[in-house]
Amino acid sequence: MVDKEQFLEKHLPEIIQKTRNPIQLADTLRAKHCITKEIYENIKSEKTKQKQIREVYSNLNTKMHFDCIYDCLMELESGLLNELDKRARLEGGDETDNNLTQLPAPSEFETDLRMFSTFPKLENWVSENSEELISKLEEKLGETNMKKLKSILTTKEPKNHLFFNAEDIDNIRRNNDLKSFLHAKNEFPKLTYSMFFKNRIAVRNTDNNKINDVKEPKKEKMDWQPQHAQSGERRHKDNLEKKEENVQADADLSELLQEKSPADDTASRGLADTQEKSKTEQNENPNTDNLILEGTQNTVQKNGDNSMGTNTSTNLRIPKPSLGTNQSGKENRHKDLIDKCKRLREWAVKNHCSEDLIEQIAIINKAEHSECPCFTAEKVWVYKRFTPQSKIIYFTKDDKISINTETKVQHHMFVCNIKEAIVLGPTKVHTIQFVEDSKDRETCKRFIFEAFAPALAVFKQIQKEELSNFLISG
Repeated sequence: MVDKEQFLEKHLPEIIQKTRNPIQLADTLRAKHCITKEIYENIKSEKTKQKQIREVYSNLNTKMHFDCIYDCLMELESGLLNELDKRARLEGGDETDNNLTQLPAPSEFETDLRMFSTFPKLENWVSENSEELISKLEEKLGETNMKKLKSILTTKEPKNHLFFNAEDIDNIRRNNDLKSFLHAKNEFPKLTYSMFFKNRIAVRNTDNNKINDVKEPKKEKMDWQPQHAQSGERRHKDNLEKKEENVQADADLSELLQEKSPADDTASRGLADTQEKSKTEQNENPNTDNLILEGTQNTVQKNGDNSMGTNTSTNLRIPKPSLGTNQSGKENRHKDLIDKCKRLREWAVKNHCSEDLIEQIAIINKAEHSECPCFTAEKVWVYKRFTPQSKIIYFTKDDKISINTETKVQHHMFVCNIKEAIVLGPTKVHTIQFVEDSKDRETCKRFIFEAFAPALAVFKQIQKEELSNFLISG
């Protein structure tokens, strides 16, 4: 049995650094009467996650407190605590858990994905298990298909990321080649190449021992290109195009939610005034709207009911102005935001929750699952976040709930740990409850361990062979 107080004291530095949502932890502790309202407010007042966790720790002074916070952390951060516990036992010489290098059986996917939910961790695990992974894949594919896989991977390199947004999950759901592969078909799923790999800048020419540049092949000539998958380049382009929408939505949300609100006694200025103001602001700051962030991650939806984007960036550039197209796109996005806010106000009024609506709505530009950060969600609207009444707000262009919409809404609820979603169509409102056991997530996990991980092992083998040839040739 774990000594909870000793465990928390021993692993205090890592828990402070790695706890993903201290406020959610504080909410749980408050709900279980482990902390007072005053302590809860003190935790919320801290500006960083690390300070919030330190504030929690500073108020632990009885065994009951340590037991309570350990149980809450196990509920919210079980992946972290299990990893710390396993590491401690391995360092102590306990061989009973020394099975980290075993290939996961289907029933073990949940635990293993929590442990290997980032690309660096997965790559380390692949390196330790490469022989077994390659052997099992070769047994499944056969000699011919294994040679084809190696031939394709010689022109590829990993994207060095491991994450799945709602669009990715929907693509996985709809991909019949992947389903066939997982159910014993011996042809490798093409979705693996487009989702996890990109074309290499140069490849090894084994005939003349030279490095030759590889030109980007045309997409229509790629016999392995999946029908529904996006290339990294296309996703990057879509990400840049939608970046401005994220900024504009956050900037205008407060104003638009107040517009025509029953709680507002002042007259609404209406759509025309809002657009005029938008144009005036653009004229006053002509360069601001043209700033585009480079280096963004490739997790962005290409279509569907909800427009989403990422907010990770590295470099800043100012593109050449394209006033006509830019202005038209900006006006369309502004109209779309106005329409969403109108639907949201109507729903709030009907459900008697329109008071302080602005304070109740949060827009999360990018969220990740607390235990499996490879699952992400972008541009998520949340009502009453961090409360038991929290709900995902999702907008659709159709009043019917399609499988596509259901898949994406379920993914948003899973990532944000929210049990209910309100889907606002043009004229109808639907409520969707979270489904714990998702076949789509299970397929995604199998996709990682039965397709991507073995392919990565093959690629690393190719890398080693190329390095060996270079060293020998001098």
